[in-house]
Amino acid sequence: MEPAAEPTRQPWVILGSHLHFIGKPTLCLGHVHLRNQSPEELRIKRIPFAAPKLTGPADVPVSHVQVSARLLPGVSLQAPSRLLIPPQTPPGRYTAEVLAGNVRKPVTVDVLESWDLAIIPRGFSLKLHAGERPVCTVQLANRGNMPWNLRRAALAPLDEKDGINRNVFQSLKNAHGAGYETVLNDFVKRLQESEVGPAKIKILCEADVLEPGETQELKLEISLPDNLRKNRHYSGEISFENARLALDMEVLENPASANKR
Repeated sequence: MEPAAEPTRQPWVILGSHLHFIGKPTLCLGHVHLRNQSPEELRIKRIPFAAPKLTGPADVPVSHVQVSARLLPGVSLQAPSRLLIPPQTPPGRYTAEVLAGNVRKPVTVDVLESWDLAIIPRGFSLKLHAGERPVCTVQLANRGNMPWNLRRAALAPLDEKDGINRNVFQSLKNAHGAGYETVLNDFVKRLQESEVGPAKIKILCEADVLEPGETQELKLEISLPDNLRKNRHYSGEISFENARLALDMEVLENPASANKR
């Protein structure tokens, strides 16, 4: 009677009691403690899950953990590892198991809140007459994993383009040999005179909440402050969480004013 064959030894094992990952979708990071039990050098690129999903606040499809490890014979190594999850995975704690040969190891994954909005287009260039209220249409997409409450109003602080350079030039030009205190006082006075209020934005949308993975069309009605100067350029920005909508505006002369000259 032939002796029973010895069981095949797993060439590498996972040390420690469990694996832990943490991060925002789509990337959660962690470490895995590996040991090479074979007499040969090993390269490990992935560790499969026992079941093709994470369980927790939702069932999340996964197939493997990504690893980049080069193990010499008999060597142990803490290897950085990555877990890719869908963008709209809800925040919370998830559990699963990975397989190293026929050995299972528990996995916990802490998914953090992700506030991630995107806007199209990313900016507008407008030519306006005093008193006009342009309406711009944008698309706002929620790429995060949290519902985002849509505001009905916003402010866009405005700056005059090249205003500082012009004021410095004028102050130096008018100095006529005066001391630096006179130049600085004149410069500060010009800055104060060129300050303008913010643009007021009225936001029109059918929805009140932008759900994860959802896109909504917004209409933005822009009201400009009264003290913008004609033939000047102004820039501003409207923020939607991490998304920014740039405004570039040129104030034109009113047709009636131009005809009188």
